[in-house]
Amino acid sequence: IAALPQGSVLLSGSIRENFERYRPECSREDMHEALADAQLSEVIAALPDGIDTPLGEDACNLSGGQRSRLLTALAIAGNEPLVLLDEPTCGLDAKTAAALIDALFQRVQRTGQTLLVITHESSILKNFSQVLELRK
Repeated sequence: IAALPQGSVLLSGSIRENFERYRPECSREDMHEALADAQLSEVIAALPDGIDTPLGEDACNLSGGQRSRLLTALAIAGNEPLVLLDEPTCGLDAKTAAALIDALFQRVQRTGQTLLVITHESSILKNFSQVLELRK
């Protein structure tokens, strides 16, 4: 299982260093594909040293949404049969959230993985074939 729990910690080094630490088996191509699927290509292009730019303590130099997307990229970069994402669209504008969800669905269709998402965002539920609603 690959998981993105809330409260995950990122290293203060670069995006590349986070991948080397959390996904040491990940090829350069797989890393860039996961980053693109997580809607980070433009963000990385704007960083002074791209994926080698230091992120600061717990990636404080990224916005909350960018940080969340980097954690998503780390979670989806592997080949685990189940990918569990907790609030992957939190902090994202509607356009970026929709692009992220679309890319995630395309990715799991391509890889054969199962995507399980925990969310409060009812707008993305239409994308899922099965939805479980938990109530008090």
